[in-house]
Amino acid sequence: MRRQILFFLLIQLLVGHFYSCSEKKSQNQGFSIPENIQKEEIATGGYSAYIFIDKNGIPYIKANSIKNGLFALGYIMAKMRYAQLDLLRVVSNGMVSSILDIDEARKIDSLTIRTLLNPSSGKLVPDLQWEFLQEQRPDVAEIFNAFVEGVNFYITRLSQGKEKVPPEYEAILSVRNPKNNPEKFFFTPQQILAIARFFEWYLTGEGDL
Repeated sequence: MRRQILFFLLIQLLVGHFYSCSEKKSQNQGFSIPENIQKEEIATGGYSAYIFIDKNGIPYIKANSIKNGLFALGYIMAKMRYAQLDLLRVVSNGMVSSILDIDEARKIDSLTIRTLLNPSSGKLVPDLQWEFLQEQRPDVAEIFNAFVEGVNFYITRLSQGKEKVPPEYEAILSVRNPKNNPEKFFFTPQQILAIARFFEWYLTGEGDL
């Protein structure tokens, strides 16, 4: 029960943050972006947004809706941190042995899967969470999926040669290079939810949530 409450609060906090940003934007229509700042426009599959990168490498998103904003957030997060995001997916979804074919990796995966399993239903918790969102909060599920599609948009651009493959994928992560087979490495909402659950479990110390 506590985990479900925290999960719901996390989603609400994310949605509330973007509502807050939208309100601030409407209150400050005179704000203008410097012409010399790095700017990227993304427009695909019904999504549209602008991403600005300041001199310190910090991204800012300009979008006319939360859905477009979260799509842009997923895209720029993947663009700047794809290797880290993919490694989090590997660890939190019980896939370490796909990189390291050793007994220790398989033991880690086994433990991870056990923490993801809901004993009463026999289903994985991220699957149950995604079903809950789709059935009970389709509005939240829609914008959550926009974030996932933003991540996958970056992977698609990798396969098209429009983005550089992170150097990690020429070494230890070479078996997970998404460039030549992007569909195989597309993220799913459940995988992102598993990452959130991994942090919940990790930060409790005793894994009691």
